[in-house]
Amino acid sequence: GLSLEELREQQPQIFAMLKTEFRVAIVGFEVTREGNNSQSQRGKIYQYIPPRPPQIHQGVYECEPDEIVGFSQELDFLRTLLDVSNAPVDSLVAAAIREVYKFKTLDRAWLIEAGRTLSILLKDDYDRLRVILKQIHP
Repeated sequence: GLSLEELREQQPQIFAMLKTEFRVAIVGFEVTREGNNSQSQRGKIYQYIPPRPPQIHQGVYECEPDEIVGFSQELDFLRTLLDVSNAPVDSLVAAAIREVYKFKTLDRAWLIEAGRTLSILLKDDYDRLRVILKQIHP
């Protein structure tokens, strides 16, 4: 197999034909503060949809593990994830919980709290809860 760089050199037309599409669900946002020397510092995290949508062509990046750990101190984002449409939501929720659990260095207390939160949010849908919990399997 060729590396991406080699493929780009040898067959540049492939990159004109191929397209990657993904969708995101905004589950929260952070309001940054200006610190000393005009450097932004970590701000308050809110786990709901922001007052304004992201700008068109806004960059998307993967959060650092410490950002994920900080964001997941509260579990309100699970309600937003459960309400996502046109996606495999149950698998998405399970994957999010697995990923956070990994970054929280296998914090069992957090995992139990996440399970309790899901059971409250899905109180009338035991089958769905069972499917999600089965996919977490730490």
